[in-house]
Amino acid sequence: MPRSKPSSSTSSKPLSDSKKKRIINSKNTDCPASLSITIKQTTMKWSSDMLLKKYPCVIKVNHCHNHPVHAADALRRRRPSKKTEQKFTDLLKKGHSPLSALECHKLDRKMEYGDNYFKVAADASICPSNFWVYKLFTKLSIEGYGPQCGDKMLDALNKFCNDYNKANNSVCCKVELVDNHLVVAICTPLMSRVHTLIKASSEIMFVDSSGSMDSLNCRVFLMLTSSVAGGLPLGVLITTSESEKVVSAALELWKTLLPEKAFYGRGASIGPKLIMTDDATAERNALQMSFMTCILLLCLFHVLQAFWRFVWAREQNVPKDKRSELFYLFKDLVYAEDEETFACRLKDAMDSEELNKYPKVKGHLQKYIPRASEWALCMRSNLITRGHNTDNICEAGIKVLKDKVFHRLKAFNPVQLCDFILTRYDNYLQNRIIDVINNRAINQVKSRFYIRPEKLTDLECEELERPNSYLVKNLTKGTTNYVVMDYEICSCEAGKSGRPCKHLCAVVMKYKLTSSVIHPLLQCDNPAVKRVLFEVAHGHNNCPEEWFSSIFNENSNAETIQEPQSSLEAEETLVESSDNLNEVRSNVDEISPEIIQETEMALSEIFSSWSSSLRTDPATFLRPIESFIKNNESVSKSQSSLLSAMHCFGKSGGVAAIGIRQKKLSNMPVQSTAGVSAIGIRQKNLSNMPVQSTAPARRTTYIGGRTAQFCGRPPNAMTAALDQDQQEHCYGNTQKGNKTDEPTYAHLPKRPRIAAPHDLQLCVQTSRMVGK
Repeated sequence: MPRSKPSSSTSSKPLSDSKKKRIINSKNTDCPASLSITIKQTTMKWSSDMLLKKYPCVIKVNHCHNHPVHAADALRRRRPSKKTEQKFTDLLKKGHSPLSALECHKLDRKMEYGDNYFKVAADASICPSNFWVYKLFTKLSIEGYGPQCGDKMLDALNKFCNDYNKANNSVCCKVELVDNHLVVAICTPLMSRVHTLIKASSEIMFVDSSGSMDSLNCRVFLMLTSSVAGGLPLGVLITTSESEKVVSAALELWKTLLPEKAFYGRGASIGPKLIMTDDATAERNALQMSFMTCILLLCLFHVLQAFWRFVWAREQNVPKDKRSELFYLFKDLVYAEDEETFACRLKDAMDSEELNKYPKVKGHLQKYIPRASEWALCMRSNLITRGHNTDNICEAGIKVLKDKVFHRLKAFNPVQLCDFILTRYDNYLQNRIIDVINNRAINQVKSRFYIRPEKLTDLECEELERPNSYLVKNLTKGTTNYVVMDYEICSCEAGKSGRPCKHLCAVVMKYKLTSSVIHPLLQCDNPAVKRVLFEVAHGHNNCPEEWFSSIFNENSNAETIQEPQSSLEAEETLVESSDNLNEVRSNVDEISPEIIQETEMALSEIFSSWSSSLRTDPATFLRPIESFIKNNESVSKSQSSLLSAMHCFGKSGGVAAIGIRQKKLSNMPVQSTAGVSAIGIRQKNLSNMPVQSTAPARRTTYIGGRTAQFCGRPPNAMTAALDQDQQEHCYGNTQKGNKTDEPTYAHLPKRPRIAAPHDLQLCVQTSRMVGK
């Protein structure tokens, strides 16, 4: 409420001119209203007050206000009541963000008060301000998760992990410090069940990392495997550094959390057969050290994307019409059918006249050749990849983590980050698996594991003498293919790498077999896959048999063939058949001392130039350099934040005033911050997770944005530099000193930039830069 004058003052003075100009949020109106409380001594013997002993307290209230008491402007200044504070505390503890809690509270009050809601909405004791809710959220976060950084945060993190381990009667989370870098390894009970029950965990593991999930910009490493329910996690790592030493220590810490039959019985020390990652040096070296017998593969999309960006780089001086030709030379190598074709295409590429015109591009291509076993399709033809040649499972998993779990809001600190992964992420995965079991998953018929039944009508299956071997004939095309259920592979082009194909699906449906690569919708007569998923989600198998049966299946007790267990002997057989693969090499070249020396010299020249500019023109350079030093102190607390700042330095800088294009407006003083437009652009909210620039363009429905668009009559600031007779209609001079009747369109916004597409094939065909 508005503040009154002290009770000692009884005179009412007129407001001065300076007080009339007070800011709008001030509560001081010099109100004469007062409250006086007097407590008398009850031992006064000579007092004539008859009520002294029974009522020693005297309260005097002066209700003379100089402002309206029941106006909306007065009610909005009230303090939130205890009841309101408790309601918001409950909402925030249930997982609401400050904004969603406030919106939920307002909706409840709207339904409660109806037409009188406008009165309640103005009363801050019932509907507090956004600032108050965010302040309460910060207070509760500190109470529940400790401070954002420091020793107290580490103590809170250790306490939280210990409490979680005790609640689950197992060690699911561990915390360590490696060279003053935080390392957290997570393997929840659900992730442990994925290790022991999902066969794909022994075949291939996808690894990818992302940041910008908490205030310290920790890196979150997701390790996933494929299943009919989508990507399921095998573990999560949280670090404050991406160095090889820290990532390697995190992997070793994670291996101590894995169950005895990790990776479907292979063990934590051996790991999966294949690991697919991006071309990240430290990450791949750490994985190779932790799992020495595993074969590391590269994501094809990221390899092609990196080469296309290299060709597009300005330093290569490749003409725009020649970039596609150079790119297809490399793409033909990636998709070569066999090793002989690969060798011929490589020779043709090295002898190509176009490639020899650009020695930098040729040298970059030659660096990929020794690592062909990691990215060439013909080099992985004998590996069971289940058709996975990219790490799209990890890309989708990280998107789920940011969108569904964190709702694009950064965690308060690493403690809350662990809390969300251990609780909310596990709950999300459990719900998704349950939807698949209940045949209620969204777009499940579009799954890569679902084969449309109409594709199976022309197929005829026959069981062979060899156990678990079948012959599938295509009556229309006259072709035959062989299916081996021991490894769930087929002799067709799609199924030879273990990818789900129609021949495998036909065998599974006819003989009512169990397959881990065929969608449960197609295995109605055999609910074994659903039972496995049910146990992964709940940790037990206490569910009636009838629950998994189909309404079209009268006999739900059909005999099934158990899924074969993977063994080291079977793996040795597969490895022997892939002897033609090149030995997996380290994906990092040694950094020569000359490169380090050149980089140090370039860095010293930059700072020497800054120092010289500061000495010669301190009025201009002092404030920016002071700001640079201050920002460096804030980002240097975390190595990951420092590296991110170095990579992004100068990429988003500059001042861009919307609509100011004319030369005569260029001298106008415009106040803005680097990277933020001076007019009509809000400052970026640092509490939100960033979104890739091409992500909104890939969404099916355009959801818009918060940036205000300039429309209608131009603001005064844009027409201040125009002549007086031109300001009213915003007419300008096309040439200095010559007036024309042509209108000036400086007040209109710039044509919006079209986001760079993420479709690599489209970028190559149209010779455009691929989005990040």
